[in-house]
Amino acid sequence: MTVKLFLILIFQFADTPEQRALDYFMTSIFPIEYTSKPRPKFTGTTETIGTSFEIFSSCFKDSKEDEKIWEDLSNNKLDNLERQRLNIEKWKKNLKKTGTNEIKVYRSTKVTDRYYVNVTINYKSNSDCYFIELDKELNVVRHCKTQLIY
Repeated sequence: MTVKLFLILIFQFADTPEQRALDYFMTSIFPIEYTSKPRPKFTGTTETIGTSFEIFSSCFKDSKEDEKIWEDLSNNKLDNLERQRLNIEKWKKNLKKTGTNEIKVYRSTKVTDRYYVNVTINYKSNSDCYFIELDKELNVVRHCKTQLIY
């Protein structure tokens, strides 16, 4: 019984680009940028669509390699993705179950040996959108922030 429960927990919260991006956001960005704002809600699952890359068009434009990445990203399919449960146990004190402010984690997109994940925090009048790049070992390489104002 104990072994079965252990295996369920391992597979339920596998180490994924989305989980690593959320962990990075909650440890490296959230404590600096959002301590004075109301706690956001989060469902604990990814969205069923991928990232809309147009909002990040000014991110990661440093090299020819980046230009190729953007070309490949623009060819990815963005909908009908399966939800993925994320482990939010260690972040529960920073999150709420209800409310208008909300964190959304979109499914990752892989280009060559990199993963790209969009973590967005939505407020009534704006959304802060973080585009997080991870390497093949799921280490964060860099991130970029953009904002949508409604």
